[in-house]
Amino acid sequence: MKRLFVIILAFFISISCSTTQKIATFKPEPDDASPLIYDNIPSFINLPITIKLKEIENQTNAFSKGVIYEDNTIEDDDYTIKVMKSAPISLINNNGKIETILPLKVVLNYRYGISKFGVSLFDTREFNLNGKVNLSSNVSLTNWKLNTVTELKSIDWKETPTINIAGKSVAITYLINPAIRLFKSKIEKNIDDAIKNSLDFKPSVLDALDKICTPSLINPEYESWLRIVPVELYTTEAKFKKENIELEMGLKCYIETLVGNQPENKFERNKIVLK
Repeated sequence: MKRLFVIILAFFISISCSTTQKIATFKPEPDDASPLIYDNIPSFINLPITIKLKEIENQTNAFSKGVIYEDNTIEDDDYTIKVMKSAPISLINNNGKIETILPLKVVLNYRYGISKFGVSLFDTREFNLNGKVNLSSNVSLTNWKLNTVTELKSIDWKETPTINIAGKSVAITYLINPAIRLFKSKIEKNIDDAIKNSLDFKPSVLDALDKICTPSLINPEYESWLRIVPVELYTTEAKFKKENIELEMGLKCYIETLVGNQPENKFERNKIVLK
């Protein structure tokens, strides 16, 4: 996000340098009066924003840790289950959607036996399974944050251990399937929350605007200043381009040339609205 701040700041500085007008007037005598404004017309400035998918991947892995789903009650369905992330998440661009590969480790305790005539004969075995979940996410931009709507597409297991029940060999993955519909929504929400919370770029944009809206002295001899006063900030929908997510921001502002003492910074970060 620091790189985003630097890009935006450099962009505005280049605009300031290219649009500054040379003021060919006499040097005013120093005084305490308010600066004289020479230019005050509305302008629109384009702000291209690029977010690397690798950065989203790194931030998502930093946010998504620990247990994803856990069920410790064995009496209702004869098993307990714990689902954890076992390795870093991978993100790729798949036809304009984020495809997420989430490695999982599942610890399953299965209870088997009989209970008749008041006598219970049960045994419990623990199974450890490793696999990966494939998810697909639609991407949008809402209230300064990159939002996703994620759907679990498939689960691939590396192994399929079996257990003998009533003389039949039953795959443990078959017993887990009923639980998949329970932790499916947990995994989807985990990915959506990780992306949303790791990519709030509002602070970086506002910090950059605050910096470039600080009046800059463009001619010490004539005491001339350049000031940018933002009014509104617009944005397009986020779109994929190779391994980047790109969007365009447009800033409506006043670019003012002032003569006299250093003018005040008129940037009010709490009043900037993203439209």
